[in-house]
Order: sequence, then C-alpha cells, then structure tokens
Amino acid sequence: MRWRRVTRACQQAVQRCLSLSLSPAARAGAAQGLLGRVRDRNRQVQEAACSALATLEEAAGGLLAPRLPAILDTLAGAVPAYSRRNLRLLYDSLSTLADAVGPALAEARPRAFVG
Repeated sequence: MRWRRVTRACQQAVQRCLSLSLSPAARAGAAQGLLGRVRDRNRQVQEAACSALATLEEAAGGLLAPRLPAILDTLAGAVPAYSRRNLRLLYDSLSTLADAVGPALAEARPRAFVG
C-alpha cells in the first residue's frame, strides 16, 4: 500500500519541517519532498500530500512566505493531474495557504490556476 507509506512519510516531513533542531536548508528540503508528492499521479498519494501540506501551512504560517512562488507553481502545475474529488483538496490547501501567509500571497507571482 504505497499511499499508506506516503501518508506516514508526509506526516514525518511535516514534523521535520516544524522541528526547530533542523537547519533551514533541511526544512526546505523536506518541504520540497512534500511538494513533489503533491504532483504525484496516484489519487491516494495526492490526498495524503495535500493533507500534509495543509497541516504544514497551518503550523508554519508566515514562515512559508519566502517559498510561496515554489508552492504556488507546484499547486498550479498539479491541477491538470487531479480528479474533481482531489481538486477540492488541492484548492483547500491553497485556501489554507492564503490564511497562513495573508497579504504575502498578493505579492507572489504564481502561474495561472485557470487557463
């Protein structure tokens, strides 16, 4: 069950990202790994990754502001691969991100989400 392993890995990545003992570079690497799973083609992996990303966004808040372009590009690039059901999860992650970073989102230059 690949998606269960991914769910555990996503949860561990969130814990690592939030760990104060990690260097900023290590936190960035964990976040990049999580963003890679958001683009996965497997529906269950997408589910787990979006859930973990939303958890990370809630916990990290404004600390994500410097990574906004990468996060937004990843979310925008994942849209075509998502089914209607999982698209709701993706948009929920985007909404959680907006709540977490606030006005910094307006300053980011993301790709368009809608053609």
